Amino acid sequence: MQNFLNKNIFTISLFVFLIFFSPLFFYSFKYIINIWAFSDAFINYSHGFVRRGLLGELIIQLNKTFGVEVFYIHSFIFLIFTVINLILFLKLLHKVSDDRLTYFFLLFNPALILFPLYDTGGYLRKETFVICLMLIHTIVCSKYHKGDLSIDRYNKFLLLLVPLVSISTLNHEIQFFLIPFHICLTLNVYFEKISIREIKIVSRTSLLYLNLYLITFIPFFYFIFNPTEINQLKDIYENVLKYNQNILWDPIKFVSNPLQSAIITETKNMFGSLNAIKTYSVSIMLALLPIFYIFSKYNNDNSILIKNHFLIILLILPIFLMFFIGRDWGRWINLMTFAVVLYYLQFNIKRKYKLVFFTKKDSYPRVIISILLILLLTYYLLFMMIPHCCNNTNYHMGGLIENFRMAFEVFFGDFNFHLDKTFRKN
Repeated sequence: MQNFLNKNIFTISLFVFLIFFSPLFFYSFKYIINIWAFSDAFINYSHGFVRRGLLGELIIQLNKTFGVEVFYIHSFIFLIFTVINLILFLKLLHKVSDDRLTYFFLLFNPALILFPLYDTGGYLRKETFVICLMLIHTIVCSKYHKGDLSIDRYNKFLLLLVPLVSISTLNHEIQFFLIPFHICLTLNVYFEKISIREIKIVSRTSLLYLNLYLITFIPFFYFIFNPTEINQLKDIYENVLKYNQNILWDPIKFVSNPLQSAIITETKNMFGSLNAIKTYSVSIMLALLPIFYIFSKYNNDNSILIKNHFLIILLILPIFLMFFIGRDWGRWINLMTFAVVLYYLQFNIKRKYKLVFFTKKDSYPRVIISILLILLLTYYLLFMMIPHCCNNTNYHMGGLIENFRMAFEVFFGDFNFHLDKTFRKN
């Protein structure tokens, strides 16, 4: 049984998680599960080159080409990318599959791949595409660090990645805050240890490829200096209503809000709420601190060679800035946790390594503390969630056990009542 699990853990995990997500996928083709994200997705270029218009333009063009209702095109796109993200994440997580505690903590961490399942307000969000690019880049870097990819082939990969990151910024400016993540991964390819001496050694070709990232900043600054006009958005809204009458005005209108206004409004709304501070502070500590602890143990035991560890700070700080310009703090925690985990998973990890919580040398108080921490993290994995947004939510609203209960209702209870009360029918 143990050998079977070891050989097939990827397949088993993928099968189980597809079952977990299947009700969400199924009902996303019957109901508008996230009306705000659904409406935001239909901003398009019918009345000018505007922020966040790429996905909407793609959906409308597919509708014109194939005649499929925009609702189903939208649902299908997110289903495909969610499954892709799940597969890529499990591929990377296979590196630590011999260490069951680490594997299952990362697998069931509500701040990672399960985030949009536990809070459907986090589903159908455009960071799905951002996370996909992060996962792809991490897998490519992992192959390089393993010796399966040459520097020349990595440079050719950048010629594909940089345009995709730029395109993703056209889809949602949230991509801008994840550009440092990609830069940090590239720096680890070019530099064993970042220093003036190494910069001189690195080839001019590699430095030229590194400068390609300057292109990814262009869309963000373009929209700062060319803000979207409210009249453009009104015309867009009136145009998209002919595709689906459920589309709301407010998510589209939000795109015209200036950055300064967003900072003032959102900072006051969230940082002025003790409930928000408590909820998201607890969430981010339980999501990230165990990850830092786990990989520091790996590093101390020479089971992973982490290059340029300080770069984690550089990729976290830009994401942290989003806490000041948007109230969707759970989404930012999701991105931050992914960024940290993927930074570690790019490196080689020794197989057969297992994290040890207890040793014969441990004192009695240390054992008690370890037991309490394990109980806390078990509670976190089973009963807690990361709410995607706002100052009136808490982390006890769901979790794995709650989703098992809801799955039971799907098959054996009056789940249609819950759906009709919670979501809009298309």
